Amino acid sequence: MNPIVWNDGLTLHIPEIDAQHKRLVGIVNQLIEIQDQEDSDDEMTHILGALTHYIGEHFETEEQMMIDHGYPQREAHREEHQAFVDRTAYYIATYRKRGALLKNELLRFLKNWLVAHIGKTDAALGAFLTTRGLR
Repeated sequence: MNPIVWNDGLTLHIPEIDAQHKRLVGIVNQLIEIQDQEDSDDEMTHILGALTHYIGEHFETEEQMMIDHGYPQREAHREEHQAFVDRTAYYIATYRKRGALLKNELLRFLKNWLVAHIGKTDAALGAFLTTRGLR
């Protein structure tokens, strides 16, 4: 699986969110990088833990910005975040039980969800925040 390549289509022009997105992309790319290494389960588990922790911080930042600026799509956006957290928790728990059998499915989900969410849902939030003077 190829890593996520950061490009202008992922940039929201909201520095705090862009920096967090770049960090999330970096974490997912670390997982992709080690996917084919033998005996990578411990490292993968460690990186998944870091992803879980950081995604909570990131979602909190975005959701607070939505509240602070009266984002009208806040609830739908928050529901997407929660669905991601739930699905990721399921994959991580299942990965710990089934290991390599689920590795590619987990990585494909993380990569596809992150790129799609940033490119569509977060892009709409970024456009809204820009109209509110954030840059």
